[in-house]
Amino acid sequence: MFAPTSLNQVRSVRGPYAATVATVDPDDDSVYRWIVRHYRYDACRRERTHVVVAAFDNPDEFHADIEKRAAELTACEERGDAVDPAEYISGMIHQPGY
Repeated sequence: MFAPTSLNQVRSVRGPYAATVATVDPDDDSVYRWIVRHYRYDACRRERTHVVVAAFDNPDEFHADIEKRAAELTACEERGDAVDPAEYISGMIHQPGY
C-alpha cells in the first residue's frame, strides 16, 4: 500500500461538493484516508470551522480534488464573486486505526 507523504493546503472553493471519483467514508478507520476539508463559515455554528467535503483512498484523487476546488475558487474570484479571504481547502491523512 502507498504510504502518505504530506499535507497539502490551498485556497478554498465554493459550490457543491459532488465528487466525480470514488470516495471513501472519512470515518472508516480500516483504510488509509486522504481527507479534504473546507475551512469556511458555518452559519449553524456561527463560526468558521473545518468541514469534511471528501475522502479518498489514494493520494492522486486527493490531490486532483484539491486542485479542482482551487480552480473553482479562482474562477469565482475572476467573475467578481464575493470570496471570504479566510476560507481555504486543506488536506489531512488518516492511517488505519486512527
